Amino acid sequence: MGIVLYNQRTQKVLAGELKVAHHFLKRLKGLMFTKKFPECGGLIIEPCSGVHTFFMRYSLDVILLDKESHVLYKAIGMPPNKMTPYFRQSHFAVELPGGTLLQQDISPGDELLFWF
Repeated sequence: MGIVLYNQRTQKVLAGELKVAHHFLKRLKGLMFTKKFPECGGLIIEPCSGVHTFFMRYSLDVILLDKESHVLYKAIGMPPNKMTPYFRQSHFAVELPGGTLLQQDISPGDELLFWF
């Protein structure tokens, strides 16, 4: 069973079945060179101060979080060959299938919890 991402403020689940990339090579590769989003709810990259979509064929939704899991930044439908801003205080990046966040109420400062 994967990790579930939950918004403390709205008390709603944002995504389930998340995988974690916390080793250097897994963080480096991320979702690059994949033809479609994998059969999981998303990818947590830790540590991470920003992400890119170079060498990707589809868009992503991205959330950057600090060490206390507060939202610093979100991108909806980030297309291939783009980069998020760099956030020195960011510790986690959550990559979700493009469009996942369209129906979610997420604001900077929201605390997102990871359930194992």
